[in-house]
Amino acid sequence: MFYVRPIARDDLQALLALSERTGAGLTTLPANAERLDARIRRALASFAGDAEKSDECFVFVLVDGANDHVVGISAITQGLNVPGIAWVAGAAVGSLATAILVVNNLRDRETDARVGKNTLAVKLGARATRAQYVMLVMVPFALAIAMGLPWVLLALAAVVPALRTVLTKDGAALNRGLGETARAQLLYSILLAVQLWQ
Repeated sequence: MFYVRPIARDDLQALLALSERTGAGLTTLPANAERLDARIRRALASFAGDAEKSDECFVFVLVDGANDHVVGISAITQGLNVPGIAWVAGAAVGSLATAILVVNNLRDRETDARVGKNTLAVKLGARATRAQYVMLVMVPFALAIAMGLPWVLLALAAVVPALRTVLTKDGAALNRGLGETARAQLLYSILLAVQLWQ
């Protein structure tokens, strides 16, 4: 039987072994004894009521009761202090990522409809899907202005060819629009990162 309990100081080696099995892709469980020890100390302080509210992190482990081995980990973090500009920047880049998906669904709209795949593009139709695309590629530029990041507007030059393609082509010809939208997102993201870095 498995059970969950709060993390304990002597769980460090078990967590380190678990993190080494998960690989480098799981950034919330780093294969780094120092960072894992800091996380355990933070959790113990949180459970004891000694941590600041904004720094509380309650870590729990899943234990295999048959052999008392730690086989999993979970955490509840209180008070994420994420600056507002991070949410706005994420929404801007996410809007462009969504625009890529919209082009893909627009391209496949007719075949999706034939096989009963009810994507939003199938339900809205080509005209409304194109309007959705225009909104998704323009909103990030309005957000750049709102964030006070004018250099990001240079990426508009990459959006123009994408708009031209998506608004005038259909079917496989929209593959070009996919690539153009992805390039626009990449340029926007680079300019955004550079300007936020300053």
